[in-house]
Parts: sequence; C-alpha cells; structure tokens
Amino acid sequence: MTSVWGQPTSHRYKVKFNKLGKPVGKNKSRFTEFLGTISRNGSYAPIDVQDWRKIDKSRKKDMLKIVKEKFDVPPSAKIWILRALGKYWSNWKAWIKATYYKPNIQVESQMLNLDVRVVKDQYKVIADYWELEDTKKISEKNKKARAMKTTNHNTGKKSFAQIRANMKKKLGRNPSRVEMFNHCYTDNKGNPSSSAVANIMLAMNEKVSQLPPETEDSVGKNDVFAQVVGQDKHGHVRMYGFGICPTDVWGDEPSRSGSQRLVLDQKHEILEMKAKFAQQEEQLKDQARELANLKAYLEQQNGHNFMNQSRITSTSSNHMSTSSSSLSPLKEGNWISLFSLNEPTKVVAVGRLQSLDPSTIVGGQPLGSNWCEVLVQVVIERDEHLIRPYVPLQTIADSFGAPIAWPTKLVKICED
Repeated sequence: MTSVWGQPTSHRYKVKFNKLGKPVGKNKSRFTEFLGTISRNGSYAPIDVQDWRKIDKSRKKDMLKIVKEKFDVPPSAKIWILRALGKYWSNWKAWIKATYYKPNIQVESQMLNLDVRVVKDQYKVIADYWELEDTKKISEKNKKARAMKTTNHNTGKKSFAQIRANMKKKLGRNPSRVEMFNHCYTDNKGNPSSSAVANIMLAMNEKVSQLPPETEDSVGKNDVFAQVVGQDKHGHVRMYGFGICPTDVWGDEPSRSGSQRLVLDQKHEILEMKAKFAQQEEQLKDQARELANLKAYLEQQNGHNFMNQSRITSTSSNHMSTSSSSLSPLKEGNWISLFSLNEPTKVVAVGRLQSLDPSTIVGGQPLGSNWCEVLVQVVIERDEHLIRPYVPLQTIADSFGAPIAWPTKLVKICED
C-alpha cells in the first residue's frame, strides 16, 4: 500500500460502485485494502475509543479526504466508505484483543510485544476498558452468539458484491440467493464448508427442482433461500453483505441509506452544473471586458477623447492559498519530527518544514493537500522507506539534506 500512499496527486484510481452502493471491478481490492491501512493507523483511527460512532467527526473527515485524494469515487460512496472503515477498525481491535490481551497479565507486560502498528498509549486505555466487569459480560455474551454460528463462507477477500458481478457476467443474469449460497459456502471442488451448509444446500436445491418450468427463483423476501433459511432481519439482506437493507433489494421505496446515496449524487450533479454556469458567466464577463477594451482602443485611434471614460482594469490572477497551518499549528520554518507510516509512534527523522503549499513540486510532483515539504536534517531510522520516493532518494538515509514529501498527519512540531 506504500505505492498508493505515495502516488502523485494528479493520479487517482477509479473505483466502480454498483447500484446498491458497493465497490466492484478491478480496483476494488486495492481500494478496500487501502481503507484497511487507514483503519489500522492510530493517527487516523485511534483504538482507545469504545465505539466507532464516538470517533470524532473531524477524524472521519480526514479519513474521507485522504481516500478521495487517492481514489476517484462517486459522492454517494461516502456512506459505504465510512461503514467499511468502521467495520475494518472493529476487526482490527478484535484482532488486537485476541492476540495480545491476557486478563491474568498486567497491561504493562502485555505492551512489551505489541504489533508495531499499535499505539501503546491507546492500547493501555482500551485494555483498562476490557478489564471492566460489564465489558467482560458483554464479551462473553458475544462469544456465545458466535459459537452458535454453524455456517461460514469461503469467499476470502472477495466481497459478495464482486462475486455477484462475476456470476452475473457468467450467467447473463443476476444470480439467485441459492446460487450465491452454493458458490460462497463451498470450496473449489464444490464441497460444503460444514454439515449444516450441506443440509441447507440439499433443502434449497430440492425446492428449486420443484419450481414450475421456466420459472426463475428471483431474489425476494419469499424466495427459495428465505423459505429454507428464514426471513431476513430488519436492516439486513443475507448474501448481499453489510449495509444492504431489504428495501434496497426488493422494496418499492429506497431505504434510508439508498435515499442518502441518491441525495448525495444529485447534490454533486447540482454543484457541477453551478460550477459550469459560473465558468460560463466568467467567460461572458471576459468577452465583455475584451469588447470594452477594443471599443476604447478604436475610439482612441479615431481621435475621440472621453475624459469621463471609465478606466478598464484587469483582474489579477493571483489568489490567496489557504495553507494547512490555518487548520493546524504547523508553520513553515518549524522543526518537526517525522513519524513512520507503519509504526505511527516511531520517529524516523527530524527536519525543517519548508512548505505547506499543495502546488509545491517535490520529486517532480505537486505536494497536494495534507502533505508538507521537509528538509531532512537528522536521520534516525536509516532504512525507513520514503512514502514518496524519487530518484535517487529511496530511504531516510538517502534524503539527508534533501527535500522530501511527508503526510502532515505523521509529523509533529519538535519541543524546545
């Protein structure tokens, strides 16, 4: 993922979303893996917060901003992106707890061998929360619920949306939920993942064989899948992945999230139209100014002096650029510490902040927003790879005395 983090701001990977607001296509895996790197970075998504909904909105805006800098996604993708980040963040916390948390060992001892991506101060806070009796009761309840699950799919990293798109291309139509289940819950040889899966497949396939000729098992609340497995719960449709509601699939009206996607897309279209009209209006004003200038020139050539002729002024193209220092204490000239992308608490170098202007060229490409130009003065981690390498600079050691680009989220002003 370093290649995505360090790619030029002028290039973005285009990600296709289906009608239900799910990412599909060739860049889907790269996109979701990048979201995973953000959710596992304590600088963006701290683990010492109990619930994703309680993470500060400004942090979520920062995460959305960096995603949209790297990927070309539709406006309505914001809804799915935030849900996905929340899911990956929760999975990351669950992995940390399962791997490192030991109730009978002091927290300080647990912190000795933490994954380098885990911020120790954040771990201490969340580990103290896991120690609470109420938290332990909730955890035990969840463990019992998971133990009752008898079916597990074999899709790996592929989402149901991507599998459905592939099957639609192969079949020439949308697959039924029975076909999706048979594909997702068996291995490459068609063997069911468990005896419970085998029984469900047997019951569903028998019902499908009893359908009248030329009758399709269309997806619906009473399709063969629902008849065997049971009705879907509120706010969820099985075999479609998280975030999809029944009304999105077979309802007469879109769900709340579906309506939000429509509104976001329409707002974007309106903003694009306004921008286009504003550009056309500016072009008309420019033409009017040119005509006025031409008229004044012709009148002067013909010997007509008009003392009260209004002076023609040209509008300066210079514009004030708002630097990131207006949003943070960073200022050009600051001595700053540079932190590792993979280990957000490890300082890899110290340097002087040269520029926060997104248009500044470093290594042949513009900085872009949320990046800064740094002149490396002290090398700490010699072998640390640059996030945006350029010839001949590849590591921190190579960059001594040279300008490099570094994310503003991973720098901190040095204390006196």
